Amino acid sequence: MLRRRPTRPAPTAPAPADGTLRVPTAGTVVALELDGVDRAWRSRVEAQNGPDLVVVAPTRPMGPPILPDPGRGVTLGWPTELGYLEAQAELTATTDQDIATWDLTVRRSALSQRRSAFRLETRLSLHLGVERPDELSATTRNLSEGGLACEVSGRPDLEAGARVSLCLELPDGEVDAAGRVVRAVPMVPDGLELGVAFEDLEKTVVERLRQYVFEEQLARRAQGVR
Repeated sequence: MLRRRPTRPAPTAPAPADGTLRVPTAGTVVALELDGVDRAWRSRVEAQNGPDLVVVAPTRPMGPPILPDPGRGVTLGWPTELGYLEAQAELTATTDQDIATWDLTVRRSALSQRRSAFRLETRLSLHLGVERPDELSATTRNLSEGGLACEVSGRPDLEAGARVSLCLELPDGEVDAAGRVVRAVPMVPDGLELGVAFEDLEKTVVERLRQYVFEEQLARRAQGVR
Protein backbone atom coordinates (compact mmCIF):
# COMPACT_ATOMS: atom_id res chain seq x y z
CA MET A 1 0.00 0.00 0.00
CA LEU A 2 1.32 3.44 -0.90
CA ARG A 3 1.12 6.14 1.73
CA ARG A 4 -0.34 9.42 0.53
CA ARG A 5 1.73 12.51 1.12
CA PRO A 6 0.59 16.11 1.78
CA THR A 7 0.11 18.26 -1.29
CA ARG A 8 3.24 20.26 -2.09
CA PRO A 9 5.15 21.18 -5.23
CA ALA A 10 7.66 18.55 -6.32
CA PRO A 11 9.90 18.38 -9.36
CA THR A 12 9.69 15.60 -11.86
CA ALA A 13 12.57 13.15 -11.66
CA PRO A 14 15.04 13.69 -14.51
CA ALA A 15 14.62 11.36 -17.46
CA PRO A 16 17.25 8.60 -17.27
CA ALA A 17 19.63 8.18 -20.17
CA ASP A 18 19.40 4.38 -20.24
CA GLY A 19 15.81 4.18 -21.49
CA THR A 20 14.31 2.92 -18.23
CA LEU A 21 10.74 3.69 -17.23
CA ARG A 22 9.92 7.34 -16.48
CA VAL A 23 7.21 8.15 -13.96
CA PRO A 24 6.06 11.41 -12.31
CA THR A 25 7.03 11.89 -8.67
CA ALA A 26 4.67 12.69 -5.78
CA GLY A 27 3.29 16.21 -6.02
CA THR A 28 3.55 16.43 -9.83
CA VAL A 29 0.56 17.88 -11.68
CA VAL A 30 -0.43 15.55 -14.51
CA ALA A 31 -2.99 15.19 -17.27
CA LEU A 32 -5.10 12.02 -17.12
CA GLU A 33 -6.81 10.43 -20.11
CA LEU A 34 -8.95 7.33 -19.72
CA ASP A 35 -9.04 4.97 -22.69
CA GLY A 36 -12.27 5.42 -24.63
CA VAL A 37 -13.01 8.87 -23.15
CA ASP A 38 -12.29 11.92 -25.32
CA ARG A 39 -11.08 14.38 -22.71
CA ALA A 40 -8.22 15.06 -20.32
CA TRP A 41 -8.42 15.86 -16.62
CA ARG A 42 -6.01 17.77 -14.42
CA SER A 43 -4.81 15.67 -11.51
CA ARG A 44 -1.94 15.32 -9.06
CA VAL A 45 0.27 12.42 -8.03
CA GLU A 46 -0.29 11.70 -4.32
CA ALA A 47 2.29 8.91 -4.00
CA GLN A 48 4.82 7.07 -6.15
CA ASN A 49 6.69 3.83 -5.58
CA GLY A 50 8.56 2.62 -8.65
CA PRO A 51 5.98 2.19 -11.44
CA ASP A 52 3.04 2.35 -9.00
CA LEU A 53 1.20 5.64 -8.55
CA VAL A 54 -1.71 7.00 -6.55
CA VAL A 55 -3.38 9.97 -8.29
CA VAL A 56 -6.35 12.13 -7.34
CA ALA A 57 -9.49 10.86 -9.08
CA PRO A 58 -11.12 13.26 -11.58
CA THR A 59 -14.49 14.64 -10.51
CA ARG A 60 -17.59 15.30 -12.58
CA PRO A 61 -18.70 18.97 -12.62
CA MET A 62 -20.70 19.49 -9.40
CA GLY A 63 -20.82 15.73 -8.98
CA PRO A 64 -19.09 12.63 -7.58
CA PRO A 65 -15.59 11.44 -8.45
CA ILE A 66 -15.07 9.28 -11.52
CA LEU A 67 -14.21 5.75 -10.39
CA PRO A 68 -13.86 3.37 -13.38
CA ASP A 69 -13.54 -0.39 -13.05
CA PRO A 70 -9.98 -1.70 -12.66
CA GLY A 71 -8.26 -2.88 -15.81
CA ARG A 72 -8.87 0.28 -17.86
CA GLY A 73 -5.97 1.88 -19.69
CA VAL A 74 -4.86 5.38 -18.64
CA THR A 75 -2.46 7.85 -20.29
CA LEU A 76 -0.58 10.29 -18.06
CA GLY A 77 1.16 13.41 -19.35
CA TRP A 78 3.39 15.90 -17.57
CA PRO A 79 6.04 18.51 -18.45
CA THR A 80 9.73 18.10 -17.64
CA GLU A 81 12.96 19.92 -18.39
CA LEU A 82 13.28 17.80 -21.55
CA GLY A 83 9.75 18.32 -22.81
CA TYR A 84 6.37 16.65 -22.46
CA LEU A 85 6.40 13.04 -21.26
CA GLU A 86 3.59 10.54 -21.65
CA ALA A 87 3.17 7.21 -19.86
CA GLN A 88 0.77 4.34 -20.52
CA ALA A 89 -0.63 2.85 -17.32
CA GLU A 90 -3.22 0.37 -16.08
CA LEU A 91 -5.86 1.29 -13.52
CA THR A 92 -5.48 -1.31 -10.76
CA ALA A 93 -7.85 0.03 -8.07
CA THR A 94 -9.89 3.03 -6.94
CA THR A 95 -10.75 4.37 -3.49
CA ASP A 96 -13.52 6.73 -2.39
CA GLN A 97 -12.42 8.06 0.97
CA ASP A 98 -11.72 11.66 2.04
CA ILE A 99 -9.79 12.04 -1.21
CA ALA A 100 -10.93 9.77 -4.04
CA THR A 101 -7.96 8.24 -5.86
CA TRP A 102 -6.88 5.97 -8.68
CA ASP A 103 -4.12 3.40 -8.24
CA LEU A 104 -2.08 3.07 -11.45
CA THR A 105 0.78 0.92 -12.64
CA VAL A 106 2.87 2.49 -15.40
CA ARG A 107 3.80 0.04 -18.18
CA ARG A 108 5.79 2.25 -20.59
CA SER A 109 6.68 5.90 -21.16
CA ALA A 110 8.15 8.14 -23.86
CA LEU A 111 8.98 11.74 -24.68
CA SER A 112 6.15 13.02 -26.91
CA GLN A 113 7.09 16.68 -27.29
CA ARG A 114 10.51 18.24 -26.91
CA ARG A 115 11.12 21.28 -24.75
CA SER A 116 11.80 23.51 -27.76
CA ALA A 117 8.26 22.86 -29.08
CA PHE A 118 6.49 23.37 -25.76
CA ARG A 119 5.14 26.86 -26.46
CA LEU A 120 1.82 28.51 -25.57
CA GLU A 121 0.00 31.21 -27.51
CA THR A 122 -1.01 33.67 -24.78
CA ARG A 123 -1.56 37.38 -24.13
CA LEU A 124 0.11 38.54 -20.93
CA SER A 125 1.30 41.95 -19.78
CA LEU A 126 5.06 42.40 -19.81
CA HIS A 127 7.51 45.14 -18.82
CA LEU A 128 10.90 45.31 -20.50
CA GLY A 129 13.84 47.07 -18.91
CA VAL A 130 16.63 48.31 -21.17
CA GLU A 131 19.47 50.82 -20.89
CA ARG A 132 17.24 53.89 -20.93
CA PRO A 133 15.46 56.05 -18.30
CA ASP A 134 12.06 54.42 -18.86
CA GLU A 135 10.87 50.86 -19.28
CA LEU A 136 8.78 49.53 -22.15
CA SER A 137 5.32 47.99 -21.82
CA ALA A 138 4.59 44.99 -24.03
CA THR A 139 2.16 42.11 -24.55
CA THR A 140 3.27 38.54 -25.08
CA ARG A 141 2.26 36.59 -28.19
CA ASN A 142 3.60 33.25 -27.01
CA LEU A 143 5.55 31.87 -24.07
CA SER A 144 7.68 28.89 -23.14
CA GLU A 145 10.18 28.19 -20.39
CA GLY A 146 12.92 29.10 -22.87
CA GLY A 147 11.66 32.47 -24.08
CA LEU A 148 8.79 34.49 -25.50
CA ALA A 149 7.59 36.62 -28.37
CA CYS A 150 5.99 39.98 -27.59
CA GLU A 151 4.65 43.14 -29.18
CA VAL A 152 5.97 46.57 -28.15
CA SER A 153 4.18 49.76 -29.14
CA GLY A 154 6.10 52.45 -31.02
CA ARG A 155 9.47 51.79 -32.60
CA PRO A 156 11.98 51.52 -29.75
CA ASP A 157 15.62 51.23 -30.73
CA LEU A 158 16.08 47.54 -30.01
CA GLU A 159 18.03 45.09 -32.14
CA ALA A 160 18.98 41.43 -32.01
CA GLY A 161 21.64 40.90 -29.37
CA ALA A 162 20.32 43.53 -26.94
CA ARG A 163 19.99 42.33 -23.35
CA VAL A 164 16.81 43.14 -21.46
CA SER A 165 15.27 42.58 -18.05
CA LEU A 166 11.68 41.34 -17.97
CA CYS A 167 8.80 41.47 -15.51
CA LEU A 168 6.08 39.09 -16.69
CA GLU A 169 2.62 39.14 -15.11
CA LEU A 170 1.42 35.55 -14.63
CA PRO A 171 -2.00 34.87 -13.05
CA ASP A 172 -0.33 33.83 -9.78
CA GLY A 173 2.03 36.82 -9.63
CA GLU A 174 4.98 38.48 -11.34
CA VAL A 175 8.02 36.68 -12.71
CA ASP A 176 11.34 38.51 -13.05
CA ALA A 177 13.85 37.31 -15.62
CA ALA A 178 16.70 38.38 -17.86
CA GLY A 179 16.90 37.75 -21.57
CA ARG A 180 18.47 38.54 -24.91
CA VAL A 181 16.66 39.81 -28.01
CA VAL A 182 17.01 37.24 -30.79
CA ARG A 183 14.57 38.84 -33.24
CA ALA A 184 13.29 42.42 -33.75
CA VAL A 185 10.78 42.87 -36.60
CA PRO A 186 8.91 46.14 -37.34
CA MET A 187 5.12 45.77 -37.36
CA VAL A 188 2.63 47.52 -39.66
CA PRO A 189 1.55 50.27 -39.17
CA ASP A 190 3.36 50.66 -35.84
CA GLY A 191 5.13 48.64 -33.20
CA LEU A 192 7.91 46.11 -32.90
CA GLU A 193 7.74 42.34 -32.52
CA LEU A 194 10.49 40.93 -30.35
CA GLY A 195 11.68 37.40 -29.82
CA VAL A 196 13.45 37.10 -26.47
CA ALA A 197 15.44 34.11 -25.18
CA PHE A 198 15.63 33.80 -21.41
CA GLU A 199 19.07 33.64 -19.81
CA ASP A 200 20.22 32.17 -16.48
CA LEU A 201 16.72 31.51 -15.11
CA GLU A 202 16.47 30.20 -11.56
CA LYS A 203 15.01 26.70 -11.30
CA THR A 204 11.98 28.00 -9.40
CA VAL A 205 11.21 30.43 -12.24
CA VAL A 206 11.63 27.70 -14.87
CA GLU A 207 9.20 25.47 -12.96
CA ARG A 208 6.62 28.26 -12.64
CA LEU A 209 6.74 28.95 -16.37
CA ARG A 210 6.60 25.25 -17.21
CA GLN A 211 3.59 24.64 -14.97
CA TYR A 212 1.75 27.72 -16.25
CA VAL A 213 2.16 26.67 -19.89
CA PHE A 214 1.17 23.06 -19.11
CA GLU A 215 -1.89 23.89 -17.01
CA GLU A 216 -3.12 26.51 -19.47
CA GLN A 217 -2.79 24.05 -22.35
CA LEU A 218 -4.66 21.43 -20.32
CA ALA A 219 -7.45 23.87 -19.42
CA ARG A 220 -7.88 24.87 -23.07
CA ARG A 221 -7.95 21.26 -24.13
CA ALA A 222 -10.71 20.51 -21.59
CA GLN A 223 -12.70 23.42 -23.08
CA GLY A 224 -12.18 22.15 -26.63
CA VAL A 225 -9.72 24.97 -27.48
CA ARG A 226 -6.42 23.96 -29.10
